[in-house]
Amino acid sequence: DSTFFHSGIPGLVNAVHQRHKFLLMILDNRTTAMTGHQPHPGSGKDPLNPDAISLPIEDVVKGCGVKWIRTVDSYDVSLMTETIKEALAQDSITVIIARRECALIVKRDEKGAIIKKHFIDQADCKKCRTCVTKFQCPAISSVDKVQTIDEAQCAGCGVCAEVCPYKAIKEVQ
Repeated sequence: DSTFFHSGIPGLVNAVHQRHKFLLMILDNRTTAMTGHQPHPGSGKDPLNPDAISLPIEDVVKGCGVKWIRTVDSYDVSLMTETIKEALAQDSITVIIARRECALIVKRDEKGAIIKKHFIDQADCKKCRTCVTKFQCPAISSVDKVQTIDEAQCAGCGVCAEVCPYKAIKEVQ
């Protein structure tokens, strides 16, 4: 999202102008996470200006001339998969905005929030490594063909449990 605001808009405008066909995925986590969680024009936050407004990404994309725009919860894997298939079937530029607030921001802002940590139940794990090869969460590691979740790194999003085809990833009770 922040990269789209800072450098993606001119490229999108040019692609629309040239009538290119492709899928643009904008990952909207409501912050500039890669450099320290600074606000950006879409976050609606600015420590130097409390009156700053949020520029909805959908409106900016529409203003660039894109007709096909969908916003999907990035944790909803099945809906995301269907939306990607639909986007790729179009004969124009398509934009999917994958939106979910950064888990680190949620953790920081919600004092007393319950973070639902997860673990891999080794009795149910079939060692297919889908959680490692397809999802690639930094909290999941594989050592000697055993997959585990580092509880200290787990942000509690629960997407890993949705991705596991054998339902071996479970919530810590």
